[in-house]
Amino acid sequence: MRELNLAMTLQDIRSAYLVAVGHVIAAEGIGFYRLSEASDAPPLEIAANLGSDFLSRYEAFGRPDDPVLQHVLRHRLPVDSGRLQREEWDRSGAREVLAQADLSHSMQAPVMLAGKIVGTINFARGGPRAFSAKELSTANDLAQHVGLALERAKRYEAMETRTVVLEGAFDRSSGAVVICTPSGEPVFVTKRAEELLGTSFSSERQGVAGRVRHAIQEFADGGDFARTTQVEDSLTHRRLILKMHRLRRRDALVCFLYADSHSARTALPAVEVLSPREQEIAAMVARGLSTKDMAAEAFISENTIKQHLKRIFAKVSVTSRAELVQLVWSLHESGPQHEADRGR
Repeated sequence: MRELNLAMTLQDIRSAYLVAVGHVIAAEGIGFYRLSEASDAPPLEIAANLGSDFLSRYEAFGRPDDPVLQHVLRHRLPVDSGRLQREEWDRSGAREVLAQADLSHSMQAPVMLAGKIVGTINFARGGPRAFSAKELSTANDLAQHVGLALERAKRYEAMETRTVVLEGAFDRSSGAVVICTPSGEPVFVTKRAEELLGTSFSSERQGVAGRVRHAIQEFADGGDFARTTQVEDSLTHRRLILKMHRLRRRDALVCFLYADSHSARTALPAVEVLSPREQEIAAMVARGLSTKDMAAEAFISENTIKQHLKRIFAKVSVTSRAELVQLVWSLHESGPQHEADRGR
């Protein structure tokens, strides 16, 4: 069962089922059918260890007259041919097709997904030994594992589709974004971020890219939901401002990067409701400075910095430094017209 529990795609499920099932139920014929919603429609998919000639004959003559399959679909429970009326099974088309391959006993179990039958697992055996009650129970357990694997594959496929869409959207934007695992390992880097950090960013440990990796790692190891910081390459003096966010479900980290230059730091947008001193404090926050660093640069106490921040938060309707940084940089990126509109 372990192989099925690890399966993430339909191909994985097919392979895992055909490998695992032989270890739990002895049968010469093993099959897995994915069914369409219409009962009279052909199966969506067939995976079996029997040849194509047998499968073609079964589809043509066996499936339309298979009392084992009909019982499974009607009662949504596993069954084997030995538990049906003897004449019903012996005169069926399915029994005749199996007999041509020296098989005499059939067992099937329904595969359920969201309360609906989406497939069956099938077993066929020759000789006098019919399937036992224990094997019937094992088939039922196996079918449940297959159903769980199909549900997981469906979610994985939907997630993969959303990921492709989001990656395409990010790459078509002008933003520099890095998406990481909760442990801080990069899983997606936009083209703009690659321009700032280099195409080898995911494995880079030196220069500004290495410092960004280190900053993201520190954030990943901490408990904050948001953090703004600044990194600088000591050789080139190249600077980047990082705005990092931990998703509320804690299943990913998102880092926005902004190229920082002297002109950008000294020409941050004016928010008319703020005093010149408050403008200066807001610019320091945008640079990622701590309260202690801001106090040292402004030649005032840390408590005074905190009082300034309280007034700034109230005036521009934000509740945290992260929101203030987002406001400052959004104004910086949108230009003077946005500032003028906000001041009205």
